[in-house]
Amino acid sequence: MKKYITTIIFLATCIAAAAADIPQGTPLVRYSLPRTMVTAHVKYERVEQQPGIFYQYAERYLGNVNVITENNVQYRLVSVDIKAKAVADSAKTYTLNIEKILPDIVLNKKGIIFAIGSSCPPLPAPQKRETDNAQAKKHEPLLPPLTEEQLRAGSMAKMAESTAKLIYRLREERVNLIAGETEVADGEALKTMLRKLDDTEKQLTDLFTGTTSVTCLNAEVPCNIEQDTKHSILFRFSKYSGVTQPEDLAGEAVFIDVTAQKVNATTPDKTPKIGEAIYYNIPGSATISVYTVDQKLVTKTVNAAQHGPAVPLPLNTIKDGKTITYDVNTGAIISIQ
Repeated sequence: MKKYITTIIFLATCIAAAAADIPQGTPLVRYSLPRTMVTAHVKYERVEQQPGIFYQYAERYLGNVNVITENNVQYRLVSVDIKAKAVADSAKTYTLNIEKILPDIVLNKKGIIFAIGSSCPPLPAPQKRETDNAQAKKHEPLLPPLTEEQLRAGSMAKMAESTAKLIYRLREERVNLIAGETEVADGEALKTMLRKLDDTEKQLTDLFTGTTSVTCLNAEVPCNIEQDTKHSILFRFSKYSGVTQPEDLAGEAVFIDVTAQKVNATTPDKTPKIGEAIYYNIPGSATISVYTVDQKLVTKTVNAAQHGPAVPLPLNTIKDGKTITYDVNTGAIISIQ
């Protein structure tokens, strides 16, 4: 996000000037107060299982009955978080007469006011968006080292038997290393050899037990916080397809409750002329709960700019070198100095 410092913007159309009751050609600047948009950030995982090529012989050669026997893909819900961001509120967009104020005004790239006055601070650095760089955890199965005779025989049972014997030899080698029966240069070399033995055994064992890969996924679901809501379906989650639409009955319902805390403030009886007042928000808030039938996922209270009124401030507030700084997320005044 770059700094957007506007000194003078001319909106010199005849229609606008007539509506504002300002002489045509008057230098004007237009700014907006923010509106709060809320989204549910859903983290979930795609779990893919694949059987090993020797799964039929796992019990015979390894005594393992807990093996994957068929391809399977399922999804599981990890977490839900509530996040808010500010957008320009078209219902709270105003015009200022530059001739009546000090010339500096700072807007962000969305047109939301950040500061106005004689010595405006720069816009704060944008927060880095969280990204999920998690990679799928997947083990590529090793091909077992087979003799020429075994390869010619082409017997899956013989290949499985050869692989099982190799696994047992790896286990024996590990025991020998730990017991000190095999000479090793130093402790670090021992750790390296044990790690390689473990990795090799795991990959060979996967040929019998199968592999599981996990991919982290994200979804953003918009939340309506304009009115109070009770037990409304936000989205559905299916173990076969992940995040789905509320009308997709194949998934389990994820519900949302919204409780709005609105602010009622006294506004002036006489509305200032267009361009002769500075507006700011007195924000309200909203408490949001997301849950399933048997689990609470998240409850959070966020500031909600639209749940409070926009209040005018006389232009003479920024005379004598004063500057007003806004909270760009709520439209509230942070400081006047």
